[in-house]
Amino acid sequence: MISNNELVSIVVPIYNAEIYLSKCLKSIASQTYEHLEVILINDGSTDGSGDIARSFCETDTRFKLITQVNSGVAAAREKGLRLVQGKFVIHADSDDLMAEKAIEYLYKSIVDNESDIAIGAYTKQCNIGEEFVTHHTCDKHDFIHNILTGKYHSGLWNKLIRTELCRDISFNESINYMEDKLFLSKVLKKDDIKISIINENVYYYRLVTSSYTNNISSDSISSSIEVTNKVCNIFQDIYSNEFIAHIKNKNKLMVLLNSQRTQRGIFPESNKYLLEDKNIALRHKIIIVSDLLHISYPIKFYKLLSSIKFKSSI
Repeated sequence: MISNNELVSIVVPIYNAEIYLSKCLKSIASQTYEHLEVILINDGSTDGSGDIARSFCETDTRFKLITQVNSGVAAAREKGLRLVQGKFVIHADSDDLMAEKAIEYLYKSIVDNESDIAIGAYTKQCNIGEEFVTHHTCDKHDFIHNILTGKYHSGLWNKLIRTELCRDISFNESINYMEDKLFLSKVLKKDDIKISIINENVYYYRLVTSSYTNNISSDSISSSIEVTNKVCNIFQDIYSNEFIAHIKNKNKLMVLLNSQRTQRGIFPESNKYLLEDKNIALRHKIIIVSDLLHISYPIKFYKLLSSIKFKSSI
């Protein structure tokens, strides 16, 4: 039985976010659902983020500040998760905003549907405009499918989760890119989880786009490969070899288009499924095959054309 006034925990990892942090925390403090605890993890910031976070704690007892040496976003999320006391937990990123009724909407969805996870719509903001993003399935299997293919975002900021589902799951502290996707996959793999969907806006996801290509760090590339491998292992007993190969080949393509790294030795088992994959465009198959054959010109040409097209749209 869920009461109408259960404590909800919000975890906010913070690292050098002084430009955005005050607005982020104001959006949390202004929630219409007031029974909150807000755990701020200052991950070794060297700017004024710590002072901003501390000022919120001094004026609002729901806010709690924990400071640690810089250890990465996964370690910050893990630290916060181990401290939460709420019946439900959600994460917020320090450069984003929560919609005023976010927790009210998500909590009501869980109560009304007796669900374990409530997922809300969100507004994606970038320097060329806004996009309102909704979801269209409550079936867990379909939802996982859409997360794996990238149709749905795996961020934890629009998902209110029953805390007990997270107690035996941890963030891998060596993974600081797509760490949320790996964590969410572990939660979704659990049996008898019920998902509810709402199409009210709960979050403003800020995405500052600086370049179409070559804007992902080497560590992030490595993390994406590791997460893809781990996530595929989690769901390999649910999905076909062809679908798992599709996910791996999509990751290869992402790496090839956003770095200078070859993928010839990565996920070799997925190569035999590439040409028959109807969900990967021919031009993208050419990119992957070119890499396998040690031919770099098609990749460079494609990236050049993509960069020109991106610049012309700004």
